[in-house]
Amino acid sequence: MLLMRACALRFYLLLETGKLNHQDIVQILRTFTDENLLAFISNKEYRRIGYSDSLWELACLLEADGFIRKLKWDEKYKRIRFVPHNRSVFMTE
Repeated sequence: MLLMRACALRFYLLLETGKLNHQDIVQILRTFTDENLLAFISNKEYRRIGYSDSLWELACLLEADGFIRKLKWDEKYKRIRFVPHNRSVFMTE
């Protein structure tokens, strides 16, 4: 558990510096087993995941990097809503 937290912290720090490309982010997210983290690389049109401060912070970093889009706090359901990194959606522009 401690190793996973250390890896997650390093991932956050790398995201903040802007030194990761989208392919690197996909590979890093695939190393985690948490369904909420895997939602960021889903093939679905949009995703809703449970709220936590750390997930919101990660989602904000991923949106700032252009990795996910349309990040919103869904107050009705107390969930984070976003368009995940989906090659077909992102390549249409």
